Amino acid sequence: MKILLTPAIRLMQRLRLLPKFMLVCLVFLLPLALATTLLISELGKSLAQAQDAQRGVAYVRQLQDVTRLLQQRRGLEHLRLSGKASMNNTALNARITTTLVDLGRLPAGAGLPQAAELTQQWQALLGRQAGLAARDSYAAHTALLRQAAKLGQLVADRSHLSLDPDAGANHLSAVFTATLPDLAESLSDIAGRGAAYIDTGLFEANEDQLVNANALIARHELERLPARFDEIIAAEPALQASLQGALKAVPVALAFLERNKNEVMIPTTRARARNSTRPACKPSTPCRRSPAPPPPAWTACWRSALPAMRRAEA
Repeated sequence: MKILLTPAIRLMQRLRLLPKFMLVCLVFLLPLALATTLLISELGKSLAQAQDAQRGVAYVRQLQDVTRLLQQRRGLEHLRLSGKASMNNTALNARITTTLVDLGRLPAGAGLPQAAELTQQWQALLGRQAGLAARDSYAAHTALLRQAAKLGQLVADRSHLSLDPDAGANHLSAVFTATLPDLAESLSDIAGRGAAYIDTGLFEANEDQLVNANALIARHELERLPARFDEIIAAEPALQASLQGALKAVPVALAFLERNKNEVMIPTTRARARNSTRPACKPSTPCRRSPAPPPPAWTACWRSALPAMRRAEA
């Protein structure tokens, strides 16, 4: 050890007091300056990630507004093409276009080809909407919504929303970017298909099974949602007041699913059971299946159609 320190000792013996003092300061200041530089660099990265996350949240929220309007339009167009031909969605179309323009101005999605593709798909849908049938229109809107969901997930990943090391922020991000959007899509799909059924009393082939499956999944997610919020509140107690509004929406959504069961699924099940008990048709005679009875609000309309249905069954 003495051999290693001998050169330093000889150097210090040759130097005067001021150079010795400067050398000692450098020995301590250089590691301190290096550590400070690394700390400032890490703080800069953390600040940049926080700014990216803020921009990502703003973009995802705007995109969720677009998604909500598209879901409304999907259901309304499906209802219009299925029966209510007098419905006019011009104002809703303008709102969607304006919201997409506002979305394109946000920096989080700048330069993303998926964002430009979303706008192009919307303009293409507007151009060919007049020639679409109800089923094709619903499929086109659903494809557009899937594109919006992919864009939202991409922005969330790029903005580090889904990679937050903090437990509370990670739970909140998962609910904000995945759980709630998926749940809203399931509920809007049930509403869009169920509204057309209530108006016409008819479903596409196996469409009732799809609605029933979506209702089961949505109910499962709604029942798990309070536990998800408890995890967020346990990690971030300051968010409890902000999450109360979302928690109050859970019973409303469950009541909607219960209404869907009573007004859509139960009548459909009864109609299927009634049709399955009818005698088989002769090869030369086409089968006529009666549509499922609508909910109580449509009883008067249903009764007026009973004579014609009885003649058809005869």
